[in-house]
Amino acid sequence: RVACVGDSITEGFRGVWCHPSPNAYPATLQTLLGPSHEVANLGSSGATMSKGGTDNGNQADYWSRPKFQELVKGGWDIIVVCMGTNDAKTVATGAEADNWPGGLRTKPVDAESAEDVFRTQLCQSTPTFVSSYLDFLAFARTLGNARNGSEPAIFVCIPPPALSDGAFGVSQSVVNSVLPKLMPLIAKGAGISQTR
Repeated sequence: RVACVGDSITEGFRGVWCHPSPNAYPATLQTLLGPSHEVANLGSSGATMSKGGTDNGNQADYWSRPKFQELVKGGWDIIVVCMGTNDAKTVATGAEADNWPGGLRTKPVDAESAEDVFRTQLCQSTPTFVSSYLDFLAFARTLGNARNGSEPAIFVCIPPPALSDGAFGVSQSVVNSVLPKLMPLIAKGAGISQTR
């Protein structure tokens, strides 16, 4: 059993209106893996990984979504996690939410800056993207398949690039520059080697 966890990128184009979305990557993964695997699309449009994340004034964290409850119920062999795009929403990019702390939109980002983001977010007393992601990955390890009593293989995905700054309120520099360097640090911090 394969769980695909994420936001609208996972849920798929028109995912809100058409379940399951034939345009979502989990549907393609199901086709590629064939009938010997069960692939569950657990994407939830607008979801953030950050506990307490918001979208248009509403609570948006994945933890509070019905798809999270579906994830908790099933024993999984593989969990694919692709989150972060909605966490990159800032007031500066036109979003009503300010989910990404630190004003990184205007700062150049390199590998050292990503490590600074990782360390800074870990040290904050309120939940951040990094601390929430690490908590999620630790919890996901407990959701293995009871048949064989093993942890699921977990794959942490780097979200696809944002094509323009401010589209849906998302910071292009966070998605395109920070997350590709930050996701491997999060995976490593959680003891996971599979980052795609």
